[in-house]
Amino acid sequence: MLPTKEQLIQHLTDKMTNKDIAIIYETTFQKIIQLIKKNDLNPIELRKVNRFIVYEHWYNGKVFLLEAVFGIDAEDILIEETRNMFI
Repeated sequence: MLPTKEQLIQHLTDKMTNKDIAIIYETTFQKIIQLIKKNDLNPIELRKVNRFIVYEHWYNGKVFLLEAVFGIDAEDILIEETRNMFI
């Protein structure tokens, strides 16, 4: 039995690879790719983590810089944008 659209969305949101999904449903990863295309899903967007990290930089007991890092992808590799706020 193959995964439903909702199941595919859940697996992709859980950051599973096409190979891992295929193993669960005893099929090939090529078939999973076909299902993703058939259901018009965007695996890159579904696997993306929407979060940001804020760093506080202290000097002499006071915060002098807040740095917010946005757009970190699922593997924590790509940093798209950094915003600095001097205090």
